[in-house]
Amino acid sequence: MFQCQTTFERALTIPGTLPVLAIAAEECGAPRSATRLRRGYQALSNDELDENARRQLLGDLRTTVLNIAKRFGKARFAQIASKHAHLAEEIPSYIRDAVNWLITDEPD
Repeated sequence: MFQCQTTFERALTIPGTLPVLAIAAEECGAPRSATRLRRGYQALSNDELDENARRQLLGDLRTTVLNIAKRFGKARFAQIASKHAHLAEEIPSYIRDAVNWLITDEPD
């Protein structure tokens, strides 16, 4: 079984998915949240942030994404985000592991 330790929106919010989530926020009608996600992406790309600052920023961005999804509907937000999945630079490891398990012919 492959699952995340939190709600999907929070688990999906990692640096490499922020461009996707920012576009989805924009399309949902949350331009300020989209700007916050884009700025967060830029800040996380900066190697000068220490680990505590990175963790705090990512936590804030996860809350932003969850709030957007709650406001506009989790399913609707997921559908809009999925249109832009090709822009993701990475995916959460539990999703990658599940996909690899599905396409692998060898049992574990």
